[in-house]
Amino acid sequence: MANANPDKTTIKLDSQRSLGWSFPVSRRTTLFTEVASVEQFPGVLSQAAARMRGVQVTKTGLADAVNHARSELNDMLYGPAMGALYYQVREVAMGRKDEDILRRAAAKNLGKLTVSEADQQLKRRFVPANAVLSLAGNLQDIDVPALVQNLFGSIPAGTPFAHVSQPRLQSGSRTLALEGIKNSAGVVAVLAPALEDSLHPSFYLNALLLGSHFNHLWLRDREGHVPYGRASVSAVPVVGFEVRDEEQRLRLDGSWRR
Repeated sequence: MANANPDKTTIKLDSQRSLGWSFPVSRRTTLFTEVASVEQFPGVLSQAAARMRGVQVTKTGLADAVNHARSELNDMLYGPAMGALYYQVREVAMGRKDEDILRRAAAKNLGKLTVSEADQQLKRRFVPANAVLSLAGNLQDIDVPALVQNLFGSIPAGTPFAHVSQPRLQSGSRTLALEGIKNSAGVVAVLAPALEDSLHPSFYLNALLLGSHFNHLWLRDREGHVPYGRASVSAVPVVGFEVRDEEQRLRLDGSWRR
């Protein structure tokens, strides 16, 4: 997708933002980050405001974006084991079967997206009402509030985007066949209380303690002092993974453990 003036490509960004840039995309957020010198700052902020006012979607740009999204989804769900474990555990907790995960990784429905539909969704989602502007650096010689107001103040706020409610996560058990597993790897996912739940602070503290505990057991296991997989947690719903080298299988085991 072509940006508003000036048009940006990753190749151009590599040369123009040599100090660093990134745009990681998660399920609910897209984080645009550009690192620039103080001298470049006003111009960089101006370009960010120009993109917030709207971008031009092209057929070629949309095709490139669709291919990139498909490649990224497939890599997340069926790429290197440590990354795939992280993403597949949530798919299983959402009740998706093997064929559902394969279908999601293929992302064939993205091919139906038209330039017009993409343009409408960008105008709907990429608006100030759905965005946060964060600035950091040695900016004491710049009137940042005035600059931001001048560049962003007249942009229509838009409407906050209402996310579709997600399925309730459940513990479960699944075995998936994977190829090319050379080393043992695993992840444990705990069904956490919501941020607004009064139990979340204590959960977060206990999660830190559990992480330290499992890390200790993992280190002991690598040194050969305890059998692999004998760690336990107390009364929490768990969706867990075990990668077994000899069978080249990924085991997802979820249950109430005591």
